[in-house]
Amino acid sequence: MTLVDSPFKSLPTYTNRRTQKRMDEVLKDANESINDTLFSVVTNDFLETMCPVSATVVDNIFEILKERGLYDATTSCWVKLNEIRNEAGIYEPFTEIANTIVDLVSNKITNIVYVPRPNKPPKSLIDTMAAGRPDGAGAQPDDKWDSLLKKIASAEAAYEEAHRTTTQIGEKRKQRAEQEIEKLEKRKRKHLLSTYKLWWMCIHIIYEIKLSRTETERFKAANQALAYMRQVLMEQLDRRFVMGFTLLLDQLSVILCDRSGAVMTSEVIDINKHPKKLIQLIAGFSMMTPEQLGWDTSMKIYRPLPNEHPDEPDVNPSYQVATKLQVDHGIYNIHWVFDVEQGGNTTQYVSVATISAIRSAEI
Repeated sequence: MTLVDSPFKSLPTYTNRRTQKRMDEVLKDANESINDTLFSVVTNDFLETMCPVSATVVDNIFEILKERGLYDATTSCWVKLNEIRNEAGIYEPFTEIANTIVDLVSNKITNIVYVPRPNKPPKSLIDTMAAGRPDGAGAQPDDKWDSLLKKIASAEAAYEEAHRTTTQIGEKRKQRAEQEIEKLEKRKRKHLLSTYKLWWMCIHIIYEIKLSRTETERFKAANQALAYMRQVLMEQLDRRFVMGFTLLLDQLSVILCDRSGAVMTSEVIDINKHPKKLIQLIAGFSMMTPEQLGWDTSMKIYRPLPNEHPDEPDVNPSYQVATKLQVDHGIYNIHWVFDVEQGGNTTQYVSVATISAIRSAEI
């Protein structure tokens, strides 16, 4: 496939000369947005419409979570979340629950890894991006994460194979496989908590966590989540809407935000009393297509490779290649490929440069 007939020409560097926006300004804008454009939607209707996961899938995942000790059916609670004493203590246990649910989804469509980052802003291609710090995000896995998952799957397969062998050799192989799995799990945890680089452009889902269940904290969490969603839309020019949620210890609310406003579920979900609702939500996100998650799949990033396969340019969704872009490249110098339907046919066009993205989070 050839996207351009003429050779690629280098471009002058375009920069956005605005001063960096302060986070309190972004939160103020989100607060005004809540007052003017936030609407409520019936919780069950939203889940069944946006995250329609079969009861069989949810039940199977739930049984495994109970077997692994993540949920205690006797006390009706997520075990590690029930031991929380401060907000900082909730991030890692929730991340473990969410990523375990994702791992147990057998028919994933979109790869998502849940990353806690309450103390560090995501990396941005916009030099004026406010330093927003969402408590966590469901993001595109990086190459290292995918590699670790493959190694763990291989070690688990080796363990199962050794488990079927009753000989002394089989027992030694099983012990080696157990040690390998334990080592890889530690590496995976370390990567998730510290070395994984979170980019605004790679975020699929935003979430915000609070410890208190008061209405004041619920409003504060929603305000912060909406502010971060607007930052996602500012960076992701190929995004139509963003979904996310707030969690007040064990009370979950779901939010969908686009460039005209937002909707939020009207009734909170008690994830201890209704653990399958949390499973439905987290599993549902991974079982959605990129379009269902809000991505505009008619737009992709074009990275010219002048000396390598000129007839096969590097064209991929932004969330798959954002980590390969240079920060100083800037959002204004990205080349986009657009699919435009004309008379029943689809024609592809390549952009030269972005003229302005100042109001990219708004219509």
